[in-house]
Formats: sequence, structure tokens, C-alpha cells
Amino acid sequence: MTQVLTLSQNKEYRSWVKELKQRYLSSRLKASVDANRTLLEYYWSVGRDIEDKQYANTYGSKFYETLSHDMRSEMSGEKGFSEGNIRYMYRFYQLYNQLIVNLPQSAEDFSQTNLLQGVDDSDIANLPQLAERLYNEVCSIPWDHQRRIIDKCKGDAKKALFLCP
Repeated sequence: MTQVLTLSQNKEYRSWVKELKQRYLSSRLKASVDANRTLLEYYWSVGRDIEDKQYANTYGSKFYETLSHDMRSEMSGEKGFSEGNIRYMYRFYQLYNQLIVNLPQSAEDFSQTNLLQGVDDSDIANLPQLAERLYNEVCSIPWDHQRRIIDKCKGDAKKALFLCP
């Protein structure tokens, strides 16, 4: 019993326990950020699939309602497949994809407006990496924030990335 008491009173031991706590909290936060990124990458792919297949372009098809119902049936108990959320997945892809696809045509503009923090003219020469970096930055923003950005920016990707004057 005295050893336990001695350890809990030991300054070095208490410091180590605090360090373990911080490492745990940091690891938990990193796991949460990684999970968010993976989920956003999935949402991006759903939006891309919807655009590629053009299912949403058929008037009166009730596409979003049907997809929502089918996804919830296939994965009962999983959340995130409401009709509204699936619409946001499509809008999420549409919003940012326009910038990623147009990077080569707009490279000069991006170098002047500094699209991403830390982007300089030498990065413009490497457009595929710049597009990937933009995609990674976009996927690091939590989904609830993305939904708010989508609502506020009304399809304007430059506004979403704070590039408008």
C-alpha cells in the first residue's frame, strides 16, 4: 500500500500520468479527424457517382427519396442516409469539384489569390498535387460545417474557400 501512495505522490510519476492522458486525448482527436476525413471522402464519392450516373437529373423520379430508402434498408441502424443528407453529398461534390477540375485553367488566378495557405507559385507547376491538396483540405472540414458552407455559398466554391473579395 505504501508503494501506491509513494507513486501517487511522486512528481515524475504524476507528470508521466498527465503525459499519458494528453497522448490519449490527442490520439482520440486524431482518430476522430481521420474518421471525419474518411466519411467526407465517402460522401464525395457518393456525390460523384450521382453526377456520373445522372440519376438526379430525371424529373419526377424521386431519386433522392428512393436512394435514401434503399440505403437505409440495406444498412439498417446506420445514420447519414436521409434524403436531405444525400442531397448534401451531391451538392458537396458539385461545390468543390468545379475548382478541382478547373485548376489547370485557373492556375494563374490561384497563385495570385493563394488558394490554400502556404501555396506559392512553385506549387502551381505541380497542379495534380495542388488539386489533391485542395481535396484533402476540403475533406478536413467537419460535415456539419460543410453543410452550412454549402447553404451559405449557394454553389460558389470560391466563396466557400474565402477567395471572394
